[in-house]
Amino acid sequence: MSVRVLSKVWDGYPGGGTELLALLALADWSDDEGRCFPSIKSIAKKIRLKERQAQRAVNKLINNGYVKVISNKFGGSPGSTRNYQIIINNLTGVIYDTPSDETGVIQDANGCHITPLTGVTDDTLTVIEPSLTVSAKFSKFWNAYPKKKSKGDAEKAFKSINPDSETLEQILAAIEIQKRTSEWSKDNGRYIKYPATWLRGKAWLDEFLVTNTNDLMDGVL
Repeated sequence: MSVRVLSKVWDGYPGGGTELLALLALADWSDDEGRCFPSIKSIAKKIRLKERQAQRAVNKLINNGYVKVISNKFGGSPGSTRNYQIIINNLTGVIYDTPSDETGVIQDANGCHITPLTGVTDDTLTVIEPSLTVSAKFSKFWNAYPKKKSKGDAEKAFKSINPDSETLEQILAAIEIQKRTSEWSKDNGRYIKYPATWLRGKAWLDEFLVTNTNDLMDGVL
């Protein structure tokens, strides 16, 4: 455990909820450089969540630039425990810690006044984003998946899952991560599963060894 990294996470991570719990768990295992290699099962047990929820939280940390996958510690085969690193330099502070003066006027970092976006409580505007149809979700999956084979069968498998928005986010993130594995990148993607097979096997929950780590953060959604 690195007290330094734990302190950085507490002081500098701008979010909360399951992502904060997952990041604290990684910090609890990490060395002073933020490196650690727990399994998703271990993370889930530590933060008292299901493995699927824990993996979703870790994927969000990767997507948002707070964690990256650097390798497998022992150079093992795909499916082995991944080696993570917390990106300490990105832990810059809580985004809602905006100072204000005694009049209640919000100030920016230089002390300049900013007009607060507040008013009568009854005038609060709530924006509800329309939910995607299952066909629209499938289009996102199909555009992201590198092997365009048997689209009809893939759509049937996708609709049988009918993922919610969080699961779709997890599926898309897993595709971007798995694109960088040796299994998917060698021989022009010859060993990539057909999309329907990948979906039916719930392969977005698999753990993979990423070999092209330099491009990981650029490609993750």
